[in-house]
Amino acid sequence: MSIQDRIQMIMRMNNLNASQFADKIGVQRSSISHIISGRNKPSLDFLQKTLDKFPRVNADWLITGKVKQEQIVTNVTDSNQLKEEPLAEYKKTPPLEQTEKEEVQIKGNAPQVEKIVWFYSDGSYRIFENN
Repeated sequence: MSIQDRIQMIMRMNNLNASQFADKIGVQRSSISHIISGRNKPSLDFLQKTLDKFPRVNADWLITGKVKQEQIVTNVTDSNQLKEEPLAEYKKTPPLEQTEKEEVQIKGNAPQVEKIVWFYSDGSYRIFENN
């Protein structure tokens, strides 16, 4: 995954278009367009502004696409408060028992899934959007 892909992922995860993203981090709108198209690479100033406005984004991930296991964010309790825990803590948890699938029908106006994002250990990701 390229840095352009990671920037676009931040935009998608925050429901921002290129203009809104540029305004939020305080850069010219054309600079976003040039970075996304691959014409320019993001400057250090651009990366710093992105990390300042999106504190939940890991700097190592944004720059290199890789994250050390101990830096993985596993539990967000508040949009401004992060709790970081090593991934190894979850390996100690016994697996859930396999049970038969039970189909549940919800009556009325049930909420619909809009987007699911899978993150893989190699730094790639896959997005499912319900259209």
